Amino acid sequence: MTSLLKNYAGNEDKSRHYKEEYDRIQSLILVLFWDETDGAWYDFNLKTMDRNRHFYASMITPLFVGCVSGDGKEVSRKVDKILDYVKVYYPILKYKSIHWHEFS
Repeated sequence: MTSLLKNYAGNEDKSRHYKEEYDRIQSLILVLFWDETDGAWYDFNLKTMDRNRHFYASMITPLFVGCVSGDGKEVSRKVDKILDYVKVYYPILKYKSIHWHEFS
């Protein structure tokens, strides 16, 4: 958004800078949180330095904040994978007595 605003204001250097920062952060988010095998974005536990492999509603947040890059097929593939993950695990987890706010 900042890149677009700077570009609209005629500041191409700042626009390019913010676009590069966006691309860098987007790439880091995918590397840190996305698990290709499971088809899910996991939270990251700073104590264990590993992904929390539990279902959280936040797992789908990257879909809505522009963290899925690529062509339409790549985006569609990631959306399908995360929805498949949710379909498999949510029915099981909603009946368990767990505290969603606790990290293991």
